[in-house]
Amino acid sequence: MANSLVKRIWGTAVSKTDDKRLPVIDMEKNLESLKPSDKYYYKKFNRLNKERWEVHTAHRKSHNKFATVLAIFSVGIYFYTLFAVRQEKFLDEGFDEVPDNAVKNT
Repeated sequence: MANSLVKRIWGTAVSKTDDKRLPVIDMEKNLESLKPSDKYYYKKFNRLNKERWEVHTAHRKSHNKFATVLAIFSVGIYFYTLFAVRQEKFLDEGFDEVPDNAVKNT
């Protein structure tokens, strides 16, 4: 019961006698034994996969560059804000003391 449930959900727990999966083929070794149409599609698939990989690599590099620039920009804004707030001294001057010419409210 549990074995069939696992097999239905994940496709695992298959015994060796019940194994209906296709055998693994090493295409580089068995390329000569393939039909010409299979060779054509194998080479086409490899070519398309290489093109996809090149595009994906280029996108990943550009995304990494953009993320680096964005991180540097964010850290720069953060440190500039800390520097600017540290230089604000107008709040520190005179608010703790009452001026001599202040008028009392009665």
